[in-house]
Amino acid sequence: MTTSRKAYGVFEGVEYYLINQVKSILCYENQQFNNALRKILPAASERYLHCFTRKKGKYKPKHIYYHSDEYTSYLYFVANELWVQTSEPEYAEKLYMLNRFLNSVDIFYDRKMPEIFHLEHPIGAVIGRAEIGNYFVAHQGVTVGGNMDLELPVIGENVVLYTGSMVIGRCTIGDNCQIGAGVILMNEDVELGSTVIAAERKKCITSRRDFKSHFFNTSL
Repeated sequence: MTTSRKAYGVFEGVEYYLINQVKSILCYENQQFNNALRKILPAASERYLHCFTRKKGKYKPKHIYYHSDEYTSYLYFVANELWVQTSEPEYAEKLYMLNRFLNSVDIFYDRKMPEIFHLEHPIGAVIGRAEIGNYFVAHQGVTVGGNMDLELPVIGENVVLYTGSMVIGRCTIGDNCQIGAGVILMNEDVELGSTVIAAERKKCITSRRDFKSHFFNTSL
């Protein structure tokens, strides 16, 4: 993938920030960790940029560590890349914990997030094991994960989870769906092109709104 020099400017000083945040916040200092971090940062940054450059301009920070929503996504990519390249849980765990401390978001380092996603004010979000399609959007307080029988959700492309919504267990969410604020789906399916609204009983309506273009640059 070809990326402009201007895009790489968002990472200026990020190595220094990461090493010193781990040292000062987690009280962890290890030269081997620092070396491993330096080694994987180019790959993690490329993965983040693949996601980042597909978002609308309003979501693009000048420096990654000054935009908490985008820094949350970036820290996931760094933690996951540490795990993929080193298989060293101690190193990946430090970036996972840093993300929890700084941004109050729980995305474990071995979770498989889609290549393109957006976290919108994601404080309190927990994204566990699931199969998630591209153009996924999660707002604050969202929960995604398995049930007591370890059955996992399958979430299609272009799905938005609004504040406090939960998708738990054996759920299949079709493409182009919106799950409204406060909706709890447990072992339930949602047909493609649906909007689910929280009420005394969940109401599912067909939506024709192109909400993907609200968050992402769909021309790429």
